[in-house]
Amino acid sequence: MRDNICLPSEKAPVELGYREIREHFKEGFNALIGWVIDFCFSYCPDCAFVDYCNTWEETWTKEEMEEERRKCKDM
Repeated sequence: MRDNICLPSEKAPVELGYREIREHFKEGFNALIGWVIDFCFSYCPDCAFVDYCNTWEETWTKEEMEEERRKCKDM
């Protein structure tokens, strides 16, 4: 399974990666041969890795991202 998990950024703290992996597998998960879990769910504002990944810059302006992140925290 080692080769099937890819965190969004090598800059992310190990503790964050470990916490997200544990959360992802909390309820169980069956991986199929060839699947890769990349922890990118395509909605950047509530992503645990957003501070370490620059993918959001392809879709969001800094102002839009800050506003959306505020909305996520208020939920």
